[in-house]
Amino acid sequence: MDANRISTVLEPVLAAHDLELETIEIQPAGRRTLVRVVVDGDGPEGHGPGLDDIAEATQSVSAALDESDVTGTGPYTLEVSSRGVSRPL
Repeated sequence: MDANRISTVLEPVLAAHDLELETIEIQPAGRRTLVRVVVDGDGPEGHGPGLDDIAEATQSVSAALDESDVTGTGPYTLEVSSRGVSRPL
């Protein structure tokens, strides 16, 4: 799996949700691979994306990854999250 290829697939998907791709981390996790996608955006009232925003984006990200070949044929676990309030801007 290549983070750059995944980024190319996910950036337009996230933009449709008014979110920006911050980072992609790819780590082995036993027999699976963990794909961690961190997003950011203004969200309601400028406070970053809310849980509903993340949930909707996760469904779109999952569908986009499943439709493309960027994740290969092996099983993976997808995590989509925001940077969180404690992270520096």
